Amino acid sequence: MGEFEKVAKVLVSPAEKLIDGIGKALGRVYEPLHLKRMADAQAYQVKKIGEALRENSDIPINYEKEGVSLSTSDYDEFVKRTQNRMAFQELRKQENIETVAGKALNLLEGKPQIEKEPVDVDWLVRFFNSVESIGNEEMQDLWAKLLAGEIQNSGTFSLRTMDKICSISPKEAIVFQRLLNHTLRTNTNLFLLNNGDSIIRYSYDDVLLMNECGLINSTPLLSTKIQTTFAFSFPILWTDNNVIMARAKEGQITMRLQIYPLTQVGKELARVVGLNMETQEIEEIASNLSKKNPKIIFTVRKVMEHDGDQFSFEADEKELTEFESFLNTSNNPEDGESHDQL
Repeated sequence: MGEFEKVAKVLVSPAEKLIDGIGKALGRVYEPLHLKRMADAQAYQVKKIGEALRENSDIPINYEKEGVSLSTSDYDEFVKRTQNRMAFQELRKQENIETVAGKALNLLEGKPQIEKEPVDVDWLVRFFNSVESIGNEEMQDLWAKLLAGEIQNSGTFSLRTMDKICSISPKEAIVFQRLLNHTLRTNTNLFLLNNGDSIIRYSYDDVLLMNECGLINSTPLLSTKIQTTFAFSFPILWTDNNVIMARAKEGQITMRLQIYPLTQVGKELARVVGLNMETQEIEEIASNLSKKNPKIIFTVRKVMEHDGDQFSFEADEKELTEFESFLNTSNNPEDGESHDQL
């Protein structure tokens, strides 16, 4: 068997991996058509059961000296209503599970093949136990992105992150997503700028709220260090859409930015929500950085594509030549100079 055949055998589409994982976690294999058909059928059943419950919600009771008791003459009807309530609740749970699974499936359709490394079954069980009570559509979208991301890169999202999402309200989720539209990242950090390096477009009250949710650290005076070099223009800050490049006019220059960093859970959630800062805002940040750091040249480039921590961006021929020359010099064993990787 050739190497290509060995590799091909361990590759599978993300959609197939999701269906297989659902089967292992929930005890059966789900087909895409089955997901939709069951969701439609159960939505109708939930509606009818709900109508029946509303029409038969009176539980007959007797008041005696000993206290309040159920009327035994209507016990059979009471049992039926109890069964209806339990069926209603279970159908709602199943509908929520399959709705989230269906949304995740839609996100994975057409994605490139990935390794058939199974997702941890305990993780999947905890996931579906969590989403069974999620009926809000926006929150279902968030959970679906989380599931799709875990299917594509197993081990990306911790159980701690899952627990945090369970405790977040739809309003708090919207606030977090809004703040991510003003969030930047480096190789190691994701953060909001909290000083004059940008026009503040967010509320500090929102930052405090996200601190309570465990997603953003609101502690003042935290900072991150960024180093630039004269050797070439290097990406220092970026979002999903644009990147700020920096080059020292001479030697190496280090600058510090005051920040509100995202927590580890916040970083994991940001992977599924995305960093979608408007181009105008990141251009203003680059302009303000230039004013505060006159010995560094800042430019903004468009991100062409990105996948998690990896991204590609527009660069002119001069920048590419300088970068290749720097790499060649860095890899030269006779070169005694050390270079820090940003």
